Amino acid sequence: LTNVVNSNNATSISSDISYLAVLTAESGYTIDNVTVTMGGTDITSTAYTAANGVIYIPDVTGNIVITATATENEG
Repeated sequence: LTNVVNSNNATSISSDISYLAVLTAESGYTIDNVTVTMGGTDITSTAYTAANGVIYIPDVTGNIVITATATENEG
């Protein structure tokens, strides 16, 4: 995560349970890129809602990797 905060600070999660997190940009920044993978497969389109920054995975089946960047607002 670059200039982005994840509301879920868990470093591990059990399989077969759900995962919920909210991504927010640090003050003065805007999120411009998010990728969510699970078990090496890109699941961003089904797991991440850009409008509210929510990542929701109903059934964890592999390692989750969240990559997110935010850029500084101009002005």
